[in-house]
Amino acid sequence: MPTLHGLAPAETCSLSRRLSQRDIERLLRECNFQVSQINQIQACLKAANQRKNAGDADAAADEYARALAIDPNNPAHVCKVSALRAQVLLSNGRTRQAVESARLSLNESQKLARGVWGVGGLGREADIVLGTGLSMMGEHEEAIKAFKAGLSRCLDSDKKEFMAQVLVISGSPLRAFD
Repeated sequence: MPTLHGLAPAETCSLSRRLSQRDIERLLRECNFQVSQINQIQACLKAANQRKNAGDADAAADEYARALAIDPNNPAHVCKVSALRAQVLLSNGRTRQAVESARLSLNESQKLARGVWGVGGLGREADIVLGTGLSMMGEHEEAIKAFKAGLSRCLDSDKKEFMAQVLVISGSPLRAFD
């Protein structure tokens, strides 16, 4: 017998009968709101990419800030967008703001399931931006701690790439990890 989500047709019908018209309308409004948020976020991220590619890091950072404001209570969203914003801010010399954005990304990543840090390399980028920004601000001990924390979160297969990125982006010598 065909099933819908593991339920027999009679069970599916009884489930839908248990929801009132009001409940169904509320669920539809919530779904429409979420779809609207996703569309707004995607538009901001697309605009941020365009601004970044055009060399306008300030405008890109502003677009990322707009994207963050759309769904500030979603840890995955905040983690990803804050990491992207941190990169742009650092590239534009807005070091203190880059460090704040990288910290926000890493703090939000703690709310996510273990292992999500490395998805898309954004956690790695946030660690690098944090360490680099702290180093640029003269907070070398904190920078070393940030780089070591990032290295400790890497899978063994990713450690070499992480260190290479640290060297390229920050110019930090390998001895910083000793």
